[in-house]
Amino acid sequence: MNWWTSIRLKIGDYLLRKNRYRNKSKPHSLQFEQVLSVGLLCTIKEEKDLKIVMRYVKNLKERGIRSVEVLAYAPQKEVPEFLVKQQQLHYFGRKQRNWLFQPKGDAASTFLGNQFEVLIDLSEDNDFALRYVLAVTQARIKVGRDSAKRSEFYDLMIQVQPGKDLNYFIEQADHYLNLINKTPSHVE
Repeated sequence: MNWWTSIRLKIGDYLLRKNRYRNKSKPHSLQFEQVLSVGLLCTIKEEKDLKIVMRYVKNLKERGIRSVEVLAYAPQKEVPEFLVKQQQLHYFGRKQRNWLFQPKGDAASTFLGNQFEVLIDLSEDNDFALRYVLAVTQARIKVGRDSAKRSEFYDLMIQVQPGKDLNYFIEQADHYLNLINKTPSHVE
């Protein structure tokens, strides 16, 4: 990383932390089985990543979640064709970031304009653009991988062993979200 990029990231981090406290959400109780809106934040490097995310979107909708919005970040030099063709999600690439690496454009602003009941960060990367979206997005509960750079933004962090893939993280996130404030099936 060159010195100019490093300075830009430090300025962006400073501004993000300074403004973070204005967007700090208060803890809420949640029954995942009654959630109506979910936001998914992810990095799409390969077509298999896209297929996994879209399968999860379909799964959430089949469970009765009315609104599932996806914001995908493509870290490649050019946004891959398979992502451009996908109509069911919003995406941004490296060229859709401002000089402080904050995402710009319709996709990011549409996603940031939503208020989700749950925001699930599926990304493994510590890219600043994703941290920015995570910090600024309004959600009752934010869930993601255990990460030192993102811990202040999450309400629920899931520790994932190195080498585990996206499918494993999705299974774990679902498992723990379904355990939270679960309605008892019978009362004794």
